[in-house]
Amino acid sequence: MQKYWVDSNHRQIQFFRKYANSQGAAVPKDAIFLANISDDGTVSGISALDSDPQNPVIHFFYVAENYRNQGIGSQMIQEIIKASEASGISSLRCILNPNAGLEGFFEKHGFDIFPGESMYNVPFGALYYSENYVKNISRKSPGKAKAISGCSDNELTDLKVFFSDKDLSWDSGYNREVSIVDAEGREVDALMLCSTLKNGISLSYLYSEKNKPASLLMCFRALDKLITADAKDPSTFNINFALGGEKNYEIALMLSGDNMQVEEELEEILAVKTF
Repeated sequence: MQKYWVDSNHRQIQFFRKYANSQGAAVPKDAIFLANISDDGTVSGISALDSDPQNPVIHFFYVAENYRNQGIGSQMIQEIIKASEASGISSLRCILNPNAGLEGFFEKHGFDIFPGESMYNVPFGALYYSENYVKNISRKSPGKAKAISGCSDNELTDLKVFFSDKDLSWDSGYNREVSIVDAEGREVDALMLCSTLKNGISLSYLYSEKNKPASLLMCFRALDKLITADAKDPSTFNINFALGGEKNYEIALMLSGDNMQVEEELEEILAVKTF
């Protein structure tokens, strides 16, 4: 068997697009494909991804029934992960059909699984220029909240204990330059682990001692200072949530009010792997 990357210039691109469509997949027009071809020339596995190397999303992942349980899916996802790491991206996402039963497979390969109603993509411009954002966050003091990269050695030592207690990975899965903590000693009031995406920030973990969105306000203020410090046009930023849906919605409301522009994925499951 052989694996092939197929982009829009490949002579067989229409064949793979039609194949994906025949399996009920709706893939972007500029998608690229990773195809696994058996020795007899049949398609044993296929995946469709966004062509943007800085923000890869797997829109379709499929192994033909006759070729399942042979390690083909694992080979394909490992190839995709390898290519993603080589491109220097911070996270890889896969949109899953809830009826496909692929959650366990992606968890096995290091992805975190979030229910569909928990994914929100909030254009930062909608936040930055909204009445609530100006009132609650913009240009307001973040108090003790700051980027993890700005913590002292003693503060990092205390924070490592918190990470261990919460079963969080200290070494991977977030960017310390844009991940925010509001803490005093080992008492962590709020924590926001983020990754940087093209034109945006992805929130992969939120914690507040009282489990209320308002307790994260200081963290959002600190993130606001980081985002807007060098941004000529803040409206180019997106904030991507991949957390509990109800909590997410409360956070988004706190930031932007009823005039927020939120894109919601309600019918799918999101698998996220951060590097």
